[in-house]
Amino acid sequence: MMDKDQVMLVHQLLDTVSEANLDKDAIVDKSLRMTYREAQREVRRVASALIRAGIRKGDRVGISMPNWHEIILLYFAASKIGAIAVPFNPKYGRYEVEHILTNSEPSVLFACEELVDRIGLDTLTRFVPRIFTVRFEREGLETFERFKASGDPEEALPEVELDPAEDLFCILYTSGTTGAPKGVMVTQKGITRSGINISRDLRCTSDDVFLLPAPLYHIFGMACNLFCSVFCEGRLVLMDVYKARDALQIIQDEKVTVHNAVPTMFVLELNVPDFDSFDLSSLRIGMAGGAPNPLETIKAVRSRMKMEFLNGYGISEAGSVSATPLGATDDEEMASVGKAHSGMEIRIVDENRQPVPPDTVGEIAVRGVGVMKGYYRMPEATAQVKDAEGWFYTGDLGRIDHRGNLHFVGRKKEMIIRGGYNIYPLEIEAVLLKHPKVMNAAVVGVPDTVL
Repeated sequence: MMDKDQVMLVHQLLDTVSEANLDKDAIVDKSLRMTYREAQREVRRVASALIRAGIRKGDRVGISMPNWHEIILLYFAASKIGAIAVPFNPKYGRYEVEHILTNSEPSVLFACEELVDRIGLDTLTRFVPRIFTVRFEREGLETFERFKASGDPEEALPEVELDPAEDLFCILYTSGTTGAPKGVMVTQKGITRSGINISRDLRCTSDDVFLLPAPLYHIFGMACNLFCSVFCEGRLVLMDVYKARDALQIIQDEKVTVHNAVPTMFVLELNVPDFDSFDLSSLRIGMAGGAPNPLETIKAVRSRMKMEFLNGYGISEAGSVSATPLGATDDEEMASVGKAHSGMEIRIVDENRQPVPPDTVGEIAVRGVGVMKGYYRMPEATAQVKDAEGWFYTGDLGRIDHRGNLHFVGRKKEMIIRGGYNIYPLEIEAVLLKHPKVMNAAVVGVPDTVL
């Protein structure tokens, strides 16, 4: 059996872990509980069905659904045959969906009812030759269950050679806040290393139970929850619709030990009216990422949830980049996003992309195993943010303190210039959040003819 620490391909990670944990629960999806043995078998069945549907290495597989176990089976099955997953938010509007499908040209699409109803079947079939419905039926379309039944888990799959650093696991589309969504090409090695690094940061073991509140079509849900959980041989409890009170109930019922989520989710959970009625004593550790996390929130989570709580920094284009160390106690270190993970480098640069001295605010640049191969079919956009030496320029502002910890300051495009002075909204928000009657805050700039 392969040493899981050396695994760099997505499907090999599940196969390696499953062999040692056959009858242990791997996935909990509402009333469904799936062991590692069952997950491994179902992945082989789906991989066989994909082959029988004509999918081959390099073909794109569109996936749009909530956090259901079907998305996990498709991820690992696509990897097993060398296909590329293209997951996206089922709540996207027509413009985003049409752009994603036009850019990625998937051979098949596995879709939930919400997406089909919102975009329309006529529109979807213009871009995708074959559509499978997931957890609903629609005349003229095949269901995922029927598709899966066409596969044979005992069938010998064709041998596919994959280069972990070059071949893609998925194409993740950015939210498109500054234009059309861009397809981030995530390599096999990039996503597995992100999950492994986080598992090590959190000192996860096979006894750990993970809550999955973040979407699996986002890098945070993938790296910090799914791949982290599989690597440490843990159990993953899915939430298809996030509600703060439901999260607390699941933590209590499933004895969740690891709670990784975006800061807003922690704020909502702390403000559930009957928060103190839930037994959260199983919680061991958690990590916040995906958005700035104010010091006040960090302290509140540590105090009220009574768990170790880390800050992390990551982006779709670079996976998981850094995290605060376990045991951080002083305010400066707790408020940072820590040091770079194994295999990752961080530096702060000026407008000319030259390194700046410590404690100087500049653009965060990262390099290493998690950095994307580029934007799919967008070489010019890739060249604007990634240089010949492999440095990716994030568009985020930060500084590195005297201890080498990274501090996230904000987005370059969010910086407010007032009378020649730079104002970082995140710093003002942090002050506002110290007021006991302020639950959340957002600071934006408005035009002024003088300032």
